[in-house]
Amino acid sequence: MARNIQNNLIYFSFDYTFFSDKKIKVLKANYGIDGIAVYIYLLCEIYKNGYYLKLDSDYKYIISDDLKLSADKVKAIIEFLTKHYLFDEDLFLSDKILTSKGIQRRFQFAIKDKAKKTPRTVNNYWLLDDCETISSISKNNSSEKKSNFSDKNNISFAENNDFFQNYDTKKIKENKENKKEIKEKENNKKEDKNEVVVVVDFYKQNINSDVKDVEISEIQSWLNQGFDEPLIIECIKIAVLSNKRSIKYISGILNNMRKNSIMTFEDYKKSEQGKKEKGDINNDQSEQYGNYY
Repeated sequence: MARNIQNNLIYFSFDYTFFSDKKIKVLKANYGIDGIAVYIYLLCEIYKNGYYLKLDSDYKYIISDDLKLSADKVKAIIEFLTKHYLFDEDLFLSDKILTSKGIQRRFQFAIKDKAKKTPRTVNNYWLLDDCETISSISKNNSSEKKSNFSDKNNISFAENNDFFQNYDTKKIKENKENKKEIKEKENNKKEDKNEVVVVVDFYKQNINSDVKDVEISEIQSWLNQGFDEPLIIECIKIAVLSNKRSIKYISGILNNMRKNSIMTFEDYKKSEQGKKEKGDINNDQSEQYGNYY
């Protein structure tokens, strides 16, 4: 009788750049060490299973008990992880599945030597394209996402069945385009939110660890006005170097930047280079940018 081949891993690789990743920084800024703990816990559970984990109705209580966190917080962290692309959001929403392309790349890297001797088959929720999947791993035809399978069948049925001869295929196409447009807008909103979190985190580390809501609102307004994230961070650095650690002073620096048509860090670098070439850069940051109290 053929032996059942297990895809679970005994251990998995952990990159030394883990805490340098922007997504991890955003996770830590929002949920602190609790967010990191939940993410690593889930990675262990996924690789113990293979390359994905299917959540049941009790998952948040089990993790809550293991990590001594509230069930609601566990649920919120997992939803945050999917919305910020640390797990595939579509599979989580459709089937309560936790996985990602990055997880699956590490999985196949871990089993590739064994798979050369004993080829493996992946049956469900495989996200990697054929060109990314190693030759010793074969994909079962049933591994297509359920949502994609359903969409294809609905369109085919509408086009070929006489009962649906008046089915508006043009409307299907328009709906898909609308969904794509909505998705792009959501992605842009997520990126904007990430920028706020990164700037607030830097502000907390360098200006005021007990950041107030009014300060967060001010930071959001800077981004809304068109200043990019690197320029705002540079202005925070200037305030630190000037020993004038206040939201008002940083806002004054940015106002002065706007008057000089400087809205991005690239604009700022060009401006400083121009001053350097003219030989009129003042090393005293507070004099260079003015006193904004």
